[in-house]
Amino acid sequence: MHWSAADDFTDLPEWHALAGVSARLKQASVELTLPADKEWLRYVLNEIADQMMTTIRWAADTSPSPGEGSEAPHPDAYIVPADAARSDVVVALYCLDFLRSEGLIEERAGVELNASLSELQASLEGLIARLRQGEASSQPFANN
Repeated sequence: MHWSAADDFTDLPEWHALAGVSARLKQASVELTLPADKEWLRYVLNEIADQMMTTIRWAADTSPSPGEGSEAPHPDAYIVPADAARSDVVVALYCLDFLRSEGLIEERAGVELNASLSELQASLEGLIARLRQGEASSQPFANN
């Protein structure tokens, strides 16, 4: 089963959500008040946020596009970038859990980020499942 347009993949709401979460992680890292021996956590949080943006750019750059007169790429071609994004979210959740357990992030900010990251993880897992099933031949990347 083939998707009707490669461009649809790079404009998914999941990519927009990933960019938004990346920006929120960057802001959270600025707002952290860390003792000197824990300053490395700010660096880690920034690296995770940067990796999310790198994944978005990579997905856009590596998404196959059909040549003139050829069929659209098979959904399998999109699984790796979507799973890379999911992995970025999992790493961010792990880091956030650590910050929260150590009391190093304001509780409200931690709860809000956790909710956003968890929702995005579920959304990406759903996307990956749809891609694996080759779903939506008539409605590419529809969020059912």
